[in-house]
Amino acid sequence: MRNIFLVIVLVSIFLFAGSSGKYYKSAIKIVSDIENVLIKNKFCEIISISKQGYRQNNCSKKEIIFWDSSFNNVSITSYGIIDKKMLQEIFDIIKKEYINQHQDVTIIYKAFKETHKEALDKGIVYQLIIEKPIFEIKLIRINK
Repeated sequence: MRNIFLVIVLVSIFLFAGSSGKYYKSAIKIVSDIENVLIKNKFCEIISISKQGYRQNNCSKKEIIFWDSSFNNVSITSYGIIDKKMLQEIFDIIKKEYINQHQDVTIIYKAFKETHKEALDKGIVYQLIIEKPIFEIKLIRINK
């Protein structure tokens, strides 16, 4: 019985670890490109550049973009971005990565008008029931 449990745990770890890495990379690519749009539009700024050329920004600290990658999807949420041109740039970034992944990933993006802090201040009921995104897309994974 103990061996069966161990096998199930190991197989689960193997399956989830192997499959999410690809989507994790997609999420990182999308978020990095979105951060470049935010920097270009003065929502964030570069705060340092390492000797290797890595640019550290303050986008995370400002809580504008949140993301998650799971079994076959990437979920991205933005707060406080309402400019239609920026939203179009973000959509283009997401669409490009979706195409680069040969439509083998579901990518969900939601943009909320409020800042993250404003949404938190309004409480959990507001966030779960009342708050609606001003822009939302879902590019569905095509099973091949």
